Amino acid sequence: MVPVGMVSVQATGLMERLREFGKRLSALSGRIGKIEEQAYVLEADFLQLLSELEGRPLPELPGGKRRAPRVRIPDPLEFRADKGVAGIEWKHDGVTGAQVRFDGGDWIYLKSSQADLLAILAEVSPGDGDGLIGWKGFENVRKLLGRLQGTTVRPGALRQAIHMLRQALFAQGENPHLVQMARRKGYRFALRWKPPDSFAAGG
Repeated sequence: MVPVGMVSVQATGLMERLREFGKRLSALSGRIGKIEEQAYVLEADFLQLLSELEGRPLPELPGGKRRAPRVRIPDPLEFRADKGVAGIEWKHDGVTGAQVRFDGGDWIYLKSSQADLLAILAEVSPGDGDGLIGWKGFENVRKLLGRLQGTTVRPGALRQAIHMLRQALFAQGENPHLVQMARRKGYRFALRWKPPDSFAAGG
């Protein structure tokens, strides 16, 4: 029979290893979130450069001919997301989650935490002139999400939550780039901005 003291020591050692594993897992999640965020920024910069180049005339070759592009790049999802959606409909499902649809399309299911995050990002506020609602600062989103979920949401956890929301949208046939991120601005959902007068006029 194993002595009680030895069992206690073994349990304590196991708990310490589990705590260390949890710290390493949290750190890894944070690094993955940062890499994903940097990738989105690079992709946005690339697409912006591409859009600028597409508006320029093709360079001339000897003889006055135009150089034809070798590859035609299709319209990316992010460009389509920039147009935004006109409306969101919700069907809340108790505490487990919610059904959501955009512009009268198919209903999709989001877990409670994902629905909370989407509600924060889609909160209507004046935009900065691009036709969409305003941006929500990183810290503001983190605090609001923590308040809704009754816990402290760390920056790495927020990035992971954004990643999971985008994955949930993509897995159900929606554009993941509707969840937008901009350096120095924050996050938002690409919902078209309507001034208060237009809401009243529309009933």
